[in-house]
Amino acid sequence: MKTKNQRELGNDNQQFTVNINQKQKIWGVALLTLCVIGLSGLFLWFQWHRYQEMAKNEAIQLAESVEALLHTEHIAKLTGATTDLSLPEYIMTKASFVRLVAATNPFHFAYLMQEKDGQIIFLLDSEEPDSPDYSPPGQVYDEADAVLWEVFTGGKTVLTEPTGDRWGNWISALVPVKDPVTGETIAVFGLDYSAEEWNTALLKKMIPDLIIVLFMIILLSAILYISFQNRSIKKLVTKIALDEALYRSVFDQTPVGIAIMSDKSFSSQSELGRVNINPMFETILARSSQDLEQLTWIEITHPEDLKEDLEKFDLFTKRVIPGYSMEKRFIRPDGTSVWTNMKVAPLLGLPYQHTMHLCLIDDITKSKADLLEKEEIARENAFLAYHDYLTGSYNRRFFEKEFNRRVLRGDFPVAILRGNIDGFNEFNSTYGHLAGDQLLVTITERITACLSDSDILARMCGDDFAILVSGRDEADIRQYLETLNHHVVADFINHEKYQMVDISWGYSIQKKPQDPLDKIFDEAETFMNNRKFYNQKSIRSKTINVIMQTLFIKSEREKKHSERVGKLCEKTAEKLGLNKSQIDKVRVAGYLHDIGKIGVDEAILNKPGKLNAQEWEIMKHHPSKSAEILATTREYRDIAEIVSSHHERYDGSGYPNGLTGPEIPLMARIIAICDAYDAMTEKRTYHDPLRKKEAIVELKQCAGTHFDPEIVAVFVNRVIGEKTSAQ
Repeated sequence: MKTKNQRELGNDNQQFTVNINQKQKIWGVALLTLCVIGLSGLFLWFQWHRYQEMAKNEAIQLAESVEALLHTEHIAKLTGATTDLSLPEYIMTKASFVRLVAATNPFHFAYLMQEKDGQIIFLLDSEEPDSPDYSPPGQVYDEADAVLWEVFTGGKTVLTEPTGDRWGNWISALVPVKDPVTGETIAVFGLDYSAEEWNTALLKKMIPDLIIVLFMIILLSAILYISFQNRSIKKLVTKIALDEALYRSVFDQTPVGIAIMSDKSFSSQSELGRVNINPMFETILARSSQDLEQLTWIEITHPEDLKEDLEKFDLFTKRVIPGYSMEKRFIRPDGTSVWTNMKVAPLLGLPYQHTMHLCLIDDITKSKADLLEKEEIARENAFLAYHDYLTGSYNRRFFEKEFNRRVLRGDFPVAILRGNIDGFNEFNSTYGHLAGDQLLVTITERITACLSDSDILARMCGDDFAILVSGRDEADIRQYLETLNHHVVADFINHEKYQMVDISWGYSIQKKPQDPLDKIFDEAETFMNNRKFYNQKSIRSKTINVIMQTLFIKSEREKKHSERVGKLCEKTAEKLGLNKSQIDKVRVAGYLHDIGKIGVDEAILNKPGKLNAQEWEIMKHHPSKSAEILATTREYRDIAEIVSSHHERYDGSGYPNGLTGPEIPLMARIIAICDAYDAMTEKRTYHDPLRKKEAIVELKQCAGTHFDPEIVAVFVNRVIGEKTSAQ
């Protein structure tokens, strides 16, 4: 047999070989791709130059053909003076040039040039006298270059490269006009082609070649894709075979009974092969697979457990619940019962519709007998003494005893977490006490799911809960509160029935081992009540509530604006990763940020046009006024500074204090962005709303001057979403 080191060496060699093969294939694909791209580029380059040569030859042939039709005797009579305008020769040649340009699309200008006194002048062109591009006889062509002079001196036809002059970018076909007697060049005939149209025409000719290249690239891509897919399929087939072997080993050897059910019957081997019932399931029920296939589970369920099982199974088949567990008795062939811990779960992963599900059972007959005995003793002697009758959690009596036990045991520090259900009375009034009781049970279950083994949960009274925790510092306790806030009622907002419900938490930690329970209790309750002030279910100050309602009566627009800004602030704070306490605080601050407008005249608030300078000065006092109002209340004193600074600008140009950058409170920087976005995107009496895209552009332009650029980036990308259709 191979040693362990030999097997590991063999595996390493195999992996090395696989890596080498993969690298070779990757290099092969890369080389093939580069070859195709290179050949395609070479082909396109060749075709481009071929079409360009064809176009040049056509342009020269056309220019020489037109020059051959010109009357040299007429041209010889032209001197480039203004007197030429009245000559019949000028008039006839001019008319023929105009007709030529009008009838021929490829070029834009036709003209004759002559060398005179060391300069090149126009004899005539194809433009009408009232055209801005018209060149009168004798006009000097200042842009003449060496190529044009070469035509005069060398007497050869030339097609120029793209050249710019006062009329644009042109490719010119220049043909010498020679005296038939002396052979001297007496003028140069020119046709000007637009360089842009010239290249566009070449590109149009290239379209079939581009299509061919594109088709070849697509074909190569398809071949490569199919090749990679085939390799993936081969790997997948191998993996499936390994998974099947692993599944068979686990299925047959697991100490838990597993059966695949079809509604109320056991699935037959014809449906799923031989994987319908494992050996442990047969052992627990003392029945073979063949026997079970002839029965329904109803027939072998103990009558006392059948009702509960059917009720849960009905909910399961209706998909009200994803699955269920219960302790249940099955009847064996000899009439005896076997206690099992049964779990029913959906059978996932099949590629077709079916009614099959999994049934997993564990034999708990012995442990059940022991447990029943212990439960009976506990029910008779302890449960009602130390537990809450409704929720099953501990009661106040047990809580106090456990606190004292931990103090005596030296489990310092001991912390107490207090929780109170917000909106519970309204929930009871709306849905009745039975629904309220069920709510208490649900919340208890959710709190319990967050506890560690050593933590104690007690329902102190009504809607009041307390948790006893030992050996954790303040940072751990704060994290504990965040966990409770997230897991207990976080999803209630998605259910209309529970939207009015929340929980406010507070805590206190023993500062000294001799601190009594009542003192810690009171500190936790005070902390909890402070948290309630920022709970989103209500405004906790009657004074603030009255002021806000009065402001909303003065201006319905301000009411909607405040609500929207509060919600935007909440979403932004969530995306910035603030904790729940901070999120609640910035939401309330956003809602109350304009409370100072209560002191602004209603005519200014609802003015249909822009404010004048005096009115604007009045309006600019509202942040300070808002802070003054909030500072007078115990509940919202700590958001006064936030509200006071929500019109400060990041570059220090804001008001009332001209703060810059980090000097401005973080929550004030959040409110500033949400306030500005809502003002831009909602209709005002003095302007129409911007579309979302326009508002985003505005925010980005002001990032770093008006607003914190990092918060703008989070707001645009994660709160309102930049990639959206125009509103």
